[in-house]
Amino acid sequence: MAVAWRLAAVLAGLTLFYLGAANLVLAGGIVSRFAAKSDDISIEYDSAYSVWPGRVQVRNLRVRMEDHNIQFLIGVERGFLDVSLHELLYKRVHALRVDGENVTFRMRHKLSHVGKEGPRVAAYPPITGFADPPLFVGPPGVPIPDSEYNLWDVRVDNVTAHVKEIWVLEYRYRGPGVARGTFRVQPARFYEVKPTSLELGGGKLTLGSAVVAEHANGRIDVTVTGSETQKLSGLQPLRHITASVAGRFTGTDLAFLNAYLGPHQGWSAAGHAEIELGVHVDKGRIAPGTRFAVKCSSATLDFGKLALRGSPTVALTGGTAPRGPMELEVSAARLDFAEAKSRSERQPWVEGLDFRLAMSSDLVEPIEMVAARLAPVRGTVPDLGWIERVVKPPGGVRALRGRADLSLEGETKKAGTWHGRARLDLARASARIGDRGTDPLDASLVLPELDATWGQDQRVSGDARLHVARAAALLPLVSPSPFLQTIEKKLLDLGALDASASFAAGDLFRLDRVEARSGVARVRGHLVVRDNGPNGAFLLSTPAANVGVRITPQGTSTKPFVSDDWLRPAPARGAPDRPQRGEAPRSLD
Repeated sequence: MAVAWRLAAVLAGLTLFYLGAANLVLAGGIVSRFAAKSDDISIEYDSAYSVWPGRVQVRNLRVRMEDHNIQFLIGVERGFLDVSLHELLYKRVHALRVDGENVTFRMRHKLSHVGKEGPRVAAYPPITGFADPPLFVGPPGVPIPDSEYNLWDVRVDNVTAHVKEIWVLEYRYRGPGVARGTFRVQPARFYEVKPTSLELGGGKLTLGSAVVAEHANGRIDVTVTGSETQKLSGLQPLRHITASVAGRFTGTDLAFLNAYLGPHQGWSAAGHAEIELGVHVDKGRIAPGTRFAVKCSSATLDFGKLALRGSPTVALTGGTAPRGPMELEVSAARLDFAEAKSRSERQPWVEGLDFRLAMSSDLVEPIEMVAARLAPVRGTVPDLGWIERVVKPPGGVRALRGRADLSLEGETKKAGTWHGRARLDLARASARIGDRGTDPLDASLVLPELDATWGQDQRVSGDARLHVARAAALLPLVSPSPFLQTIEKKLLDLGALDASASFAAGDLFRLDRVEARSGVARVRGHLVVRDNGPNGAFLLSTPAANVGVRITPQGTSTKPFVSDDWLRPAPARGAPDRPQRGEAPRSLD
């Protein structure tokens, strides 16, 4: 019995000694002063005490830390920590268990310069004790030699934190949430996040003054396998991340995109949206089952002179196979184009937009397009003069008038190529090229084979079939010659025009194998339009006579009573091959 009493007395003495020593250390601010000797970590608190060995209750704890690349702050208004105090002597912060109330977390990256990222950087969280903006001291990315390494090692196990603010880079969340998990950070050397979760309970998410979500509800689950930072570069850290994000953001103001669009493109966005999140990332790859959708309402994307308005939906979907492509879909019942400062109601619009793009799901490697498809989409330009006001038409085209209706569809199965079909219908349309112009006309242009490439060789080519209700409307564009007008009135009796040709547009525009018929008249020829002007030749054949037309940068000339061989002379250097006589014109649909 006496031994038991002695043992109890010793334990009680040790406990009292621990309580006295621990509370003296905590209350005296020794921990804070010890941490203050380090440049990379700061530990401050208003009060702290311990009533059980290893367990500390703290109020208004502030842990500020930085390494070469990041800076962060953790604030806990009231918390209980099971902490290994003796490890502080070895520059290790090891919390065995953390329960925190009203927790704040702020994190930001350091920058080599601000440049065009000003709006984003202005929304970064301020962290007392660190300079704004957070810039690298010395060249970024320079590793710390092992002989000079003397940074704190932080390990936090079994966290349960009821948050009130999470501010990561430019995104700030304020509201209820719970974080649970375990992590370890050895600055500039190693980091690891064991299964960790964050639940957002409907708080407000902002970027500066712009509302990203009035109500952010969701759950984030993250695991990061042990990563040695010195052995990773670029996006390679994503190979160690497995994560899922599920939730919904409501009350989104699309103006938050201006932090990215404005500085880099000079564009701006406005409108409202709802965001649905169901994203799964498996070691740096978008996993099957992923869906990320943004449903916009009354949205506007302003490009400067041109604005696009509508309520589109943009969705990203994971593939069905683990390494299969992901698909981006853009759809909208209607999109309206407008001059930014115009209130005219005669603005173009697009109906039935359904565009799908399949691309590689690996976020570490450069994302490549696998395939793309555009379902039949219809566009209307009620006033062709709008085109001239917004963009400069090519080839000296001006004075556009009339209405246009366009339909387009197609697909691509490899990067940089496109194959599709198009149709353009014109009503009471007219235009001038140089000093020549058409009379008002009704016409239909069908492009049954349309190919496009982009990249180093940007080119559009294909076949075209044209129907013009009254061919005479085109004659003033070819020549103002009274002789030609007389032939049309007295001999040709032109009616509708049916024509076909092959075309290509890139560094120049060219028409090959032009074949046209109207009434008793037939036209064949070719045309090339370069920067210095057009070059081409056409032969108008009638039962009564042939008329040759030459088009050069200096103007257009006509020569009556030419032979059937008028087009046969070898073309000028660089001109396209000319058609052989006797080729029948292609029929229209």
